[in-house]
Amino acid sequence: MSAAPDPQVQDFERRLDDALAARPMMRSGGADALHLAANIIDTADAEHLAPMHGLAHGLQMLAPTLISRTPGVEIAVAAVIADLEFAAHYHSLRDLLYYTYNAPGSTTWTFDKGAVEIRFADASLPRQFFVSWNSWFVDSMAAFTDEEPKRRIEELLRGAPEFELTPRTIEAGQLIEAEVDRKLDLYFNLVPNASVAAGAYTFEDFLTVYRALLMKALYHRYHAAVNGSRGAMRMSLDELSRDLESSVENVSAETARRVVEDISYGAEARRAGLDPVYFSLYHLPDSNEIVMMPHHFALWEGIVSFLRLVALRDPQLFLRSFSQQIGDALVRRLAKSFERAGFPARTNVSLSKYDASLPDIDLLIISEERTLGYAMLACEVKSPLPPVWAKDQLRALEADSIAKAFDQLTRINTFLESDDGVQFLKGQLHREGLPDFDEFAMLLWTVVATSDNAGAFFADRGTVIDFRTLERLLSRCDGDMLYVLKVLKEFPGWADNSFERVMVEVKVGDIAVLYEAVGITALMDFSPNTFRSAGAPEQMVSDMLERGDRPLDVFRSRGDDFGDNSDS
Repeated sequence: MSAAPDPQVQDFERRLDDALAARPMMRSGGADALHLAANIIDTADAEHLAPMHGLAHGLQMLAPTLISRTPGVEIAVAAVIADLEFAAHYHSLRDLLYYTYNAPGSTTWTFDKGAVEIRFADASLPRQFFVSWNSWFVDSMAAFTDEEPKRRIEELLRGAPEFELTPRTIEAGQLIEAEVDRKLDLYFNLVPNASVAAGAYTFEDFLTVYRALLMKALYHRYHAAVNGSRGAMRMSLDELSRDLESSVENVSAETARRVVEDISYGAEARRAGLDPVYFSLYHLPDSNEIVMMPHHFALWEGIVSFLRLVALRDPQLFLRSFSQQIGDALVRRLAKSFERAGFPARTNVSLSKYDASLPDIDLLIISEERTLGYAMLACEVKSPLPPVWAKDQLRALEADSIAKAFDQLTRINTFLESDDGVQFLKGQLHREGLPDFDEFAMLLWTVVATSDNAGAFFADRGTVIDFRTLERLLSRCDGDMLYVLKVLKEFPGWADNSFERVMVEVKVGDIAVLYEAVGITALMDFSPNTFRSAGAPEQMVSDMLERGDRPLDVFRSRGDDFGDNSDS
């Protein structure tokens, strides 16, 4: 049972809420202040004047109040900026409070004479934040290495009318469309059957509308950058729906309208108690307009947020339409990644003939190590939706989420260590031995592969890695299982050496607050390895035969390189 909440922490939370409620925008701001804030945020993003998404997170904290007050009192720009900055701190502190209450021991709070300091006690949390950011950045860099399309788009749009079709704007639109497709390939979309219901329309309808909106955001962002204009876009919902109908295939204006309403934070979302962190668009109730911040929307993980909204609005619909196929798709995707790296992979391997209560092995990887025997990875694959904020991150601790993987692996390991388990493993091999040798070792590792979690809350439970990092590792390994296993073993320390903990300061009423955040010091990527392409396995066998060595001799001399999580 969790310990009772610290009264000092609870008192701080009350003071924090009071401080937010006392801000000018919260006292008297409304839809007009929201639009002004959106303009400020988009300008700051365009000019790189604020940390990515920082001020936008602030607007998300203010939005429930602003969206319910029409029109609201006009507020000075300086006050809006100050309120956005404070609300951005509120967003971060709210996350820390969620971790404190729901994962005891994950944070430490120090109170001292009108001051409070908050730090991460669980090192896996800042590591998680870094790994997620790192994957986004490294994958984006790889996808957009060619700068020529960007330069051409800017050249075409410089001096061009934004809302007129000309040969120049048409060509720019085609280049932007290709950029959108590259972006969408990076997003979390593991829904192979897009025809499934997602409410009053299909998931394919959502993707079609979302893609068109993303094109609008990027087009406006490019045009604004080269023509000196800045700010949010304010669009009539009726006109936007008709425009979407005319610009995409097989989506009616009514369907487009429903999609836009569902992914926009407005009065209905507020009444439903949906958190604004899942939205990038805002629906102004008085004017029936949609506000888009192009810079924010262009970086918004719209597919993850949409799926999260489906799950929140109708959990049974999410289970029927998405849950199983996302999980199956992630298993298949990882199996293909292992196979491309040269490692045979088997999916959903049943153990029921030995014991009906045993779980399947989601992914069983078999690597023939010519000078040793066989290395096997038993992977438990968990595919919860990637988190948007702390409450989502904490779902990993729920009994049917990532926490469940460790119980399943414990049961699988116990079986594999039994006589039946050894026979099962031997039955997975192509032959009862290795060419050239009459003995071999069989090594087994267990890994939890996830949709996003890289060990958050589970630092002492075993190897946990997110699928994006694992895929990059496999793409670099050149068929060398030792390379893969060494990186998996060293991964947490490597990540920790790529960021630093920094202290952020904010005043909450009369309390001076210092709270810990993550500062990036280096990217974490994997150097291309040379192994199979250089004929290393064959040369190693030849050398062994020439020396008269045996596989188990090699196992004893190299065993430490394989880490501790193995059985022979």
